[in-house]
Amino acid sequence: MQFPTEVASTNKRPDIVIWSPSSRQVIIVELTVPWEERMEDAYERKMGKYQELVADCQERGWRVWCFPVEVGTRGFVGQSLWRALRVIGVIGLERRQLIGRLSREAEIASLCWMVPGWELITPVGAPLEVVVDSAETTEEGGST
Repeated sequence: MQFPTEVASTNKRPDIVIWSPSSRQVIIVELTVPWEERMEDAYERKMGKYQELVADCQERGWRVWCFPVEVGTRGFVGQSLWRALRVIGVIGLERRQLIGRLSREAEIASLCWMVPGWELITPVGAPLEVVVDSAETTEEGGST
């Protein structure tokens, strides 16, 4: 992905960019999946990373929102994601369901690299699926 050149010229590559040329508004979303104890640090680090880009966009006459969002490795969703979804219009039950799904997927994906014998299978457009090799997991002292 390349940042839209009509908004600003940069080599930064945020995870999500939503922009409207007609209203000259841009939303920048940067996801990070830190340990829960490091969520505040991750937020500050990502906000700092995009500070110059936000200023460049504003100097070019764009209204800018920058949302570093965190979903912890064990599934805890930071307040930053709740706020970002509200600003872009995802509210109520839809927001709660999305937060729940993101939480579960972050937790499961993290298990796949932390627990021997777990393998993540995610075909495009399909629900998240996890496969556990119980023999290998048991041999390593884990449980299934």
